[in-house]
Parts: sequence; structure tokens; C-alpha cells
Amino acid sequence: KNIPVDTSRYSFLKEIQIENTKAFSSSKYLEFLKSYSENLYYKDCAEKVRIGEEIDTSKYFYEQYKIRLVYFSDEKIKELLLAKAIADAIDNPNLAKVSHDVDRMLRNYKTATNNKNFFKVLLKKYRTLNALAPGNPAPDFTYKDLNGQEVSLSSLKGKVVYVDVWASWCGICRKEIPNTKKLEEKFKNDNVAIVYISIDRVEKMWRKIITEQGLGGTNLMTGEHFDSKIVKDYNIQSVPHYIL
Repeated sequence: KNIPVDTSRYSFLKEIQIENTKAFSSSKYLEFLKSYSENLYYKDCAEKVRIGEEIDTSKYFYEQYKIRLVYFSDEKIKELLLAKAIADAIDNPNLAKVSHDVDRMLRNYKTATNNKNFFKVLLKKYRTLNALAPGNPAPDFTYKDLNGQEVSLSSLKGKVVYVDVWASWCGICRKEIPNTKKLEEKFKNDNVAIVYISIDRVEKMWRKIITEQGLGGTNLMTGEHFDSKIVKDYNIQSVPHYIL
């Protein structure tokens, strides 16, 4: 803020082709596009401050979306950057506070672009994360235990339920299991259910690790890898993953 910048410093931006779909194969170009569009937002904020307008920071994602909608003319670039603006809003830890703006952006995106695939992915993720918002009931799941008996989350209602989602082929998962075992011991006399859910497809490997690690608690297996319902319902991107 205290160092004057030569006005010609950014003149190169006027000479290069910002919108170039042929460069889509470059991750650096996509990073540049995102940074460039964010910079447009901050320039807009600076201009508003200059003329005495207040900046509503709670509208950050929506304002980014509006600027990208107006500024970019190439349809492919526009639909990508608009989708990224919506995705950033959905990934925001305070999703509940910006859900109204996400609704508006999704409605606009559906009509402003021709990319139905992006819209479907964004809508699905939005609905999933909305379902996981504080105060909502946790999505139920039902899987078989070591004895072939079905165990559901709803059957554990009334308990504090700690879920360790793991897989036998995941080295980090196996390394972290001893820590969950410590929780087993610490809360063995409390109203706490420790549930290990493996997304393994091979039952033999699942049982092998349980025996080797001496797992207690409740052991369940999905048999569906990352296609498992719990993975989709809880927006699990990788394992290990822990749910309380």
C-alpha cells in the first residue's frame, strides 16, 4: 500500500490473449485464469472503496461470479470460471451462510451456460454438503459385520458414534488404527460406539488386518471401494476419514 507502482507494470496484460482455450491442457494456465479473475474482483473492490461504497465481504463468492459472468466472453472459459466460483462457495466452511447465493448462482449457471455436466456435479455436491450441515440428521448407513449381521447407524442412536473409515491397502489408515484403539480403551465404559468401516472389496484382506491389528469395536465392510454409499453421502475424498 505504501509503495507506488508504475502504471506500466501490468501493461503486458493488454498485449497477451487472456482467453485461450487451446491452453486448457496447461494447469498453470488454469491457475492463471483463476488468479486473474480474482484480481478483477479486488480491482472492483478498490474502485468501490475509492468512490466511498462499502464492501459486503459476505457476498465474496457471488460478486466473483457476477464479475466472471460479465468480463469473460469465451463460453468455455466462462463456464469453467463460473463453475469454479460456485465450487469455491460450496467448499466454504460456512456454507450455510452463503447457501442463498449458491442457490442464485446455480440457477443462473443452468441458464447462462450449456455445460450440463458441470451443473450436475455442482448440484450433487451442494446437496450432499447441505445434508451434512450442523443440525441435520446424519445420513444413515447399513453394512454387514464380521458375523454377517447388518449394523446400521440408526441402530446406534442414543450413543456417541465415532466412525473410522479405512481400507486394508491404505498404509496411513493402518498406521493410524492404534490411535483409534486408544479411544476404544479410553471410552470402553462410556456410551460410545467405535465403528470401523472398511471400503475394501476383498473380504479376506479386511479380515486379515482386523486380526493383525486386534480391532475391537464394531467392524463393517462396504465392499464397494470409493463407490460406497457412505463415501458419497459423507463427501469422503480420501481415507482415512473420521466422523463423529
